[in-house]
Amino acid sequence: MAVWSMVYSGGVLVPNASWEQIAPIYGFLRQALRLVDHQTLYRGPNRYEQNNYVYENEYYGTLGDFYGNETILIDGQRYMSYGITAGLFDNLA
Repeated sequence: MAVWSMVYSGGVLVPNASWEQIAPIYGFLRQALRLVDHQTLYRGPNRYEQNNYVYENEYYGTLGDFYGNETILIDGQRYMSYGITAGLFDNLA
């Protein structure tokens, strides 16, 4: 039996950021993830912009084996970054 799994690592790149700084970034991330392209299903769209926020999603491969990176920029500066790996795993015991 095959199992599909996604693992991502990273986060907010601002050292010692307060919740007041982080909350709007995660709110924007949730907005972007709701706009997933239903043909690829790799989290959010390739690019989404709202006001001074930009979400970028680069990925390579297929649903069965892919990797990528998500980035959120505010006023052109990177504030959040995630590396993503996902795929099907066989013969798990």
